[in-house]
Amino acid sequence: MSTGMITNSNLFSLSSLVAAGRNQSDLSQSINRLSSGLRINTFMDDPSRMAISEKMRGFILGLQTSSQNAQDGISYLQTAEGAANEVSNMLQRMRELAVEGANGVYSANDRLEIQKEIDQLKEEIDRISETTQFNTKKLINGESSGAWNSGTDKISAVINGTVADGNYDINFNVKPGQNQVQSTQIFTLREGKLGAYVGSQGTTNIGQVSNPYNIQDTEEGSYSVTIQNPTDGGAAGAQMSSSMTFINSYQKNGSNMAFGSVTAVTTNESGYFMIEFTENSTNAAAGAGYRVKFISAENGEEGQWLDFTSVNGKLQGSYNSNGFNLNFEIPMLAGADTVNDGDKFLFSVTDSKGVANDDNLIANGGGALQISHNGVQGPVIVYNQPDSLTKPDDKDGIVDYNNVTVHTVTLDSKTGTFNAGEITLGFKENTGAAANGQTLSGTATIEVRKGGKAATSTTKLSELANFVDENGVELFAVTQELKIYGNNKNTTIYLEGDDTIQDVVDKITKAITQDLDMGSGLTEVDKKLISFNQTESTGFGVVPGTMILQSALTGKDGELSFIGSQKLMDALGLEVVQESSQNIQTITAKDNLTGVISGERVTSNSRVTDVIPGVDLIVDTRTGVDAYYNTGTGKIDFKPSSRLENQNLNLHIVDARTEIQIGTEKGEKLDVSLPALNTAALGIGNTNINTQDDAQRAITEIDNALTKVVSTRAKIGAYINRLNSTINTLATAEENTTSSESRIRDTDIARETTAMTTAQVAYQANIAILAQANQIPAIALSLLQA
Repeated sequence: MSTGMITNSNLFSLSSLVAAGRNQSDLSQSINRLSSGLRINTFMDDPSRMAISEKMRGFILGLQTSSQNAQDGISYLQTAEGAANEVSNMLQRMRELAVEGANGVYSANDRLEIQKEIDQLKEEIDRISETTQFNTKKLINGESSGAWNSGTDKISAVINGTVADGNYDINFNVKPGQNQVQSTQIFTLREGKLGAYVGSQGTTNIGQVSNPYNIQDTEEGSYSVTIQNPTDGGAAGAQMSSSMTFINSYQKNGSNMAFGSVTAVTTNESGYFMIEFTENSTNAAAGAGYRVKFISAENGEEGQWLDFTSVNGKLQGSYNSNGFNLNFEIPMLAGADTVNDGDKFLFSVTDSKGVANDDNLIANGGGALQISHNGVQGPVIVYNQPDSLTKPDDKDGIVDYNNVTVHTVTLDSKTGTFNAGEITLGFKENTGAAANGQTLSGTATIEVRKGGKAATSTTKLSELANFVDENGVELFAVTQELKIYGNNKNTTIYLEGDDTIQDVVDKITKAITQDLDMGSGLTEVDKKLISFNQTESTGFGVVPGTMILQSALTGKDGELSFIGSQKLMDALGLEVVQESSQNIQTITAKDNLTGVISGERVTSNSRVTDVIPGVDLIVDTRTGVDAYYNTGTGKIDFKPSSRLENQNLNLHIVDARTEIQIGTEKGEKLDVSLPALNTAALGIGNTNINTQDDAQRAITEIDNALTKVVSTRAKIGAYINRLNSTINTLATAEENTTSSESRIRDTDIARETTAMTTAQVAYQANIAILAQANQIPAIALSLLQA
């Protein structure tokens, strides 16, 4: 191309400028790539490869996060493994103690001390199970696998693995087993002690009798207690007159004294009138010295001995002492008036105050009572104050007694000893609408036993021969501790010397029904679980003086185990009189959401497996079973329940497994399910070494628990090993993907340096040529200047 010499357009400069711009752009790109290290900095650099690189970068970040997730998962599992290791160590110690307790050289005291450590270890296992957590997430109490709830306490669940969400209907068809029954040895009264009980209540409201002191036993005849309501008249009538009745006498050899009809007038008290002659006389009718004394039957207060002299064939006078006023007149029979110093006579005295027959007193527990023995009537004691015998029902649901102490005096016809004694009658509150607060008329019989005979329910523990050793040392000089195990729980009761046998019955009943939750929930059954046999009866009550102990649960779950000091256990002498047997139950579980039966099982175990996946059902042995007291046999029997709520139960299961995200995509996760490792789940809630047999069973129970813990730890170890492998795999994938992404996006420094040098040289040449091109118009201008 040729051109003329022009000055308006510098075509040579423009051509150089375009080339310089192109080289400048190449140089700028090279500098940008070298400074950033990236071949592709923006999408306009290479759109398709930039898209591939961004996807790879997201994948790499996902791999890095997944690796961190796996690391966190390992930490999570290592926390659980550490806790499981401690549980394992404690189980090993428990097994060591169980083997030690199985040795016959140990006493109950020794086992009691060993058991204390076992109890503490069980509590610590439960504490570790409940408190071990990672980032507030519980690990080994079952919550890391699943959750459950039920509308009843008859069934519970132990999460043992992976579970599925569901509402399950649990149906029970049960063939009941039987409960274990234990009996104590015969409790006998110590020498010099007395026991009393109500032989027959009759129509009265005398429900119990206690504290017999210095009265005659009833081997030769019972005491009868006649009770009269104010409406009955007679002994309790408003117009009752005073009287004096001969009871007994003591006469020495040669004495011959007999009395005719006796009259007496007293205005303020019923009680006993004692006479003792103070001189010898063959003609006492003409005059003989004697003294008299009065003792109140109502409160036991005594007057003083006062001296008198017989006159005109009579013992007569006015006795005034300590507030007691008695006018007496006792005629001697003709020809029967020979006495000796020390001859004694005893009379009962009934006062004349009577009982007012008014509506207020009738409705509020007044009345009168009279104790008779072997046909000899004691004084009639009048109670004319409201609530003096019977108190109204206080509506507390507990049968209360108003204790009324009656004082007695007997005269031993062989030794001439006056014996002042007493006995306490318990008047039961009446709950009927018509009888509430009223004393009921009738005759009750009272039996009194002496030392060496079977005790009664009101006998104090300190009065039992069983609790005194051969050296006379009393066991209850100090409080005794009795620990009771059952239903995966334990409780402790404390026994005092002043506790009666009935107190012990009440304490154990409360411990079993409330503390251990081993009652039936039915009062008529629960009050028969612990009973004391005062007399021979049916069932297990054939031996008087024994205590029967049982729970309302069948099978092994209903067994009771007791431990205390060796002396206490020896004195109780517990033995099994009826072995327990398991319920045979058919259990069906149906998922209400799908209608599918998840499992069915026939088993005798209260812990049921393979009915709901990942769940062990712990079934209360009362489920599907009703307990009732068989009055014919005197035993507690069991029958299939007719109540719908006792046959069909619901259980709601929620899948709460821990999911560890170990990949970059949806679903790339590791499901971790850890079972509960508490005492209930491990089956050691009832484990004890109270006896050698218990210790032998404990070894097996602890071995089974160890097997479960070992299996869990192995499972945790497998999880950890898998996560370690996952981390290695993720690292390899990250390395390879990073390398691939680098080849796409990173700058080749050598090549880019060469390109930059080329562009730089070209650009410099462009600048030099541009300078030359800019000189061409000046040449044309020089022609004009010339």
